[in-house]
Amino acid sequence: MTLHGVIRHRFLTVLTFAGTLVATVYLYGLVPKGFIPSQDTGQLSGTTEAPQDISFDGMVQLQGRRRP
Repeated sequence: MTLHGVIRHRFLTVLTFAGTLVATVYLYGLVPKGFIPSQDTGQLSGTTEAPQDISFDGMVQLQGRRRP
């Protein structure tokens, strides 16, 4: 039934398609494109603070510890 209506009203169907296409291009231009900053490198960094006299093994234990 729906396909019959589309075939009978071809001009209206093409007009609707063209309007949708124009609206899509227009709305694409309105949407801000800066969701991800250009400085984003995709890397995450973290630091661990400890006394300067800590040993390597002590630092490994400190970094492996989970915070409550």
